[in-house]
Amino acid sequence: MRNIIPKAVLSAALIAGVTLPAAARFENLRPDVERHLSTKGISEADVDKISILPRRRAGEGSDIVRGYNATVSFHNCDGHLVISMNRVGHVKDVYSRGACSFPGVPSY
Repeated sequence: MRNIIPKAVLSAALIAGVTLPAAARFENLRPDVERHLSTKGISEADVDKISILPRRRAGEGSDIVRGYNATVSFHNCDGHLVISMNRVGHVKDVYSRGACSFPGVPSY
């Protein structure tokens, strides 16, 4: 019994250390996404929702994050803008989907 408690505490600390920084990184990328939107002339008032999700290395159950995709939904069009970023938040690619279109941004 004496050895079980320290292992449980250690396990909880490791889990918290692994999961919390990843969640924090999502929110840390939001200002980068908002800045990029402003460079495209997109107003905050037009944005309905911004979702940021990790892109993981291919393979079942992979925990290796290759980058992030920010998906921006809008009030005034049926579609979204995708901002693809590397692991540290540098923008790699931007494109729109659905009925949303923006000058200088490819649409698929």
